[in-house]
Amino acid sequence: QPEVLRETIPCNTQECSDATDCKVGEWESWVGCAGATPTHRIRKRGIVQYATHGGKECTADLKETAGCDRQEMVPCAFSAWTAWTECPVTCGGGQQERARSIPTDRHCQ
Repeated sequence: QPEVLRETIPCNTQECSDATDCKVGEWESWVGCAGATPTHRIRKRGIVQYATHGGKECTADLKETAGCDRQEMVPCAFSAWTAWTECPVTCGGGQQERARSIPTDRHCQ
């Protein structure tokens, strides 16, 4: 078998003309100011085009957080009172109780 000799040289060293920069999408609607996030709101956006062939990488924020305007905050609300419990004693003085709660989608300040 003859020995194969190889030689290499650079080629296509010009910059790629099809470089594309990163692009981000539109912001989603704000969510929050109630439930688990009663005092702040969040919005997100995604990357719609990643950088290719040496294009500029994404540096834009993909998530924003902001405080809630007072008008946007869900007002405090309570459930209805429960019925009174039965008195535990027939004489000598006892205490009856009733309760109400804050629904999980509300927040009181």
